[in-house]
Amino acid sequence: MFVTECSVGLHNMTPQSARDEMIQRGDSVNGIAQLRLVAGLCNSGEFDAATSHMPFFERKINGDATDQAVLRLSESLGPVSNVNISQKLLHF
Repeated sequence: MFVTECSVGLHNMTPQSARDEMIQRGDSVNGIAQLRLVAGLCNSGEFDAATSHMPFFERKINGDATDQAVLRLSESLGPVSNVNISQKLLHF
């Protein structure tokens, strides 16, 4: 399963157009960046460490199909490892 469309407010987009817009704006506080954070943190999927050398779309994910799709969306917008680090820093 893969995410084919996402929405921020009333703006619908594909994951690729979301990534392009996020990069173009360079704004880490916009709605797409927030979508990335939520997608990276609010699921129980995890990338299998044994496949870490592979491109993200080929890496094995432990979790159900929905968690896998949401985690891949987050990773397509930026490294999920950075999201997890950001969350840990917020708790200190």
